[in-house]
Amino acid sequence: MQLAGKSHTIADKFSFDEDTALKVFLRENSDYSVEICAQNLRKVDSLLLQYLIAASRKWRGKGLNLFLTNLSPEVGNTLNLLGIRDEILSWKVAA
Repeated sequence: MQLAGKSHTIADKFSFDEDTALKVFLRENSDYSVEICAQNLRKVDSLLLQYLIAASRKWRGKGLNLFLTNLSPEVGNTLNLLGIRDEILSWKVAA
């Protein structure tokens, strides 16, 4: 998925408390559509998921897009089981 915006890749061992790179990225790019690449993410952290859902709502409120891309099939399955649909958070499993 290509978009005319900014991109950030989440670390494989994401820690919401320790990894401020995502927070800084979103704060600095709040006026752009953004892509958050999750190709390295192996499990879903509930705080990360809550943060991304809140950010997605904020972006949509501004008429912008926030996409979570390149998820592993396992993480995609977890999001499906949790009922995270496109209207909540746009995401796509890696091809």
